[in-house]
Amino acid sequence: MKRSILFLLVNSFLFLFSCNNRSQEERRLNENKKEQSTAVDTTGITGDLNNDGANFHKKLIGKGGIVFETTSSNDKLQIITTGLANGADTVNVDIDGAIYDVVSADLDNNGFSEIYCFCSSAGSGSYGQLYAFASNKNKSLSIIYLPDIQDDVKLSDGYMGHDSFHIEKNRLIRSFPIYKETDPNAAPSGGTRKINYQLMPGEASWVLKQDSVIEIK
Repeated sequence: MKRSILFLLVNSFLFLFSCNNRSQEERRLNENKKEQSTAVDTTGITGDLNNDGANFHKKLIGKGGIVFETTSSNDKLQIITTGLANGADTVNVDIDGAIYDVVSADLDNNGFSEIYCFCSSAGSGSYGQLYAFASNKNKSLSIIYLPDIQDDVKLSDGYMGHDSFHIEKNRLIRSFPIYKETDPNAAPSGGTRKINYQLMPGEASWVLKQDSVIEIK
């Protein structure tokens, strides 16, 4: 009888010890997964994220395994693209304002990624700017041109900045409040205008062409 009780106690101890080790191993694996996922796509607004003096840093993996690494600081934007057939490509751009997000997409569904850097100017207007580049079959990069909204009388009617950009399905969306003539900067009253852009090949580069316009009152 005593031997049976001792046998049960030993087995219970070994079972608990095994469960505890399994739980610790699962926690360790989950932590490793989190570290790997954040290493692929990390965004910093105020920290340097291993880039001394950087105000923004983000790394994205595009189609075909190319990697876009974006760093922005002091009105400068740098995009380092690795994994290209012709070797790494570094783009340095002078920007007007601060980068607030960077996304990778394939808007034209050609099997190769583009990178879109969203920028907001300093000051009360917070005018939106876009800096974008497309992969040429993962060999090199070409600039993507977004027409100046001020060149279109109809689209710019009531426009006073405060733009925001985002990708929705296979379109670039630009949204901004509509100002009436007597509206103060802090209180637009004309609703919101959303412009949908489609990525198209141009003569020497890529162009974002207006696809549709929606006004929300």
